[in-house]
Amino acid sequence: MTKKTHRRWPRVVGWTAGVLSAMAIGGTVWWQSQLNAIRHLTVRQTDIATVFIPGYNSNSWTFSPMIQRFARYGIATDAMTINVSANGHLAITRRAALNQRNPLINIIFADARNPEKQTTQLHRIMTKLYTDYGVHQINLVGHSMGGFLATRYITQPPTAQ
Repeated sequence: MTKKTHRRWPRVVGWTAGVLSAMAIGGTVWWQSQLNAIRHLTVRQTDIATVFIPGYNSNSWTFSPMIQRFARYGIATDAMTINVSANGHLAITRRAALNQRNPLINIIFADARNPEKQTTQLHRIMTKLYTDYGVHQINLVGHSMGGFLATRYITQPPTAQ
């Protein structure tokens, strides 16, 4: 290694550290400004549940962080999580009454790669919410294939499958 090359490395490392530090500080400032906007957001409060339907190959991280953030800032209530096992068993974790302000229901499918099976399971979930929990109106939010499942749920009765 030449003497000139040997002296260049500390400068390269210094510049790299400086650029990364500036990016980290800028990202932190941007993130805080976004959170500040959420803190001062006024949202109409209603008791209509919003059901989140995840996309293809999703897991609990699809909607859970967003739902927790909404609850933390008083925008909505993290009311229920429904875990659907691969064999269709529903494990329901209820954290709040469904007549709270803006109740959110998170669905997590163990087999998140089978739209046919998920559509059938979604019909079962909606029936259970209606009969066991008195949920008569819902908003559906779907990510990717979850949007397809929501559309299919609305447009195709269970007998058409």
